Amino acid sequence: DPSLVLEELCWLLRCAAHTLADAGEGETPMVPIQLVEMVEKQGEGQPCPIHDLSTALITVTSTCLDPAARAVLSPRVLEIAIACAARWCKTYLMPEEKVPASLAVRYSVAGSGMQILDTLVKVSRELLSSWPGEAELHL
Repeated sequence: DPSLVLEELCWLLRCAAHTLADAGEGETPMVPIQLVEMVEKQGEGQPCPIHDLSTALITVTSTCLDPAARAVLSPRVLEIAIACAARWCKTYLMPEEKVPASLAVRYSVAGSGMQILDTLVKVSRELLSSWPGEAELHL
């Protein structure tokens, strides 16, 4: 049953977003303290789990740009994916607080920040045009 796989994907996306970023509701979104400590202890050249999980989150979110993949995914999965990507963006791509230097460089304009932002804008545009919802709510 495909709905079981999609349900698991929803939970994986939510877990990834909660692992990578504090909720930030009513607060300034920040990288969780445990992740900051892990990155600061990590040596140069070692794989970065934050980057790997972030890449996976953005990759799943960007699957809606492929029409064949979009036909398989449910609107609910894509709704959760874009909400998770927004949470990630507030924390890593457009942070209000200081993030570890290695992450700041990686997601800056000089790093992959512009490419990720471009992808997420395309995803948002695609989702709004494919599933517009209640048009009178769009401002």
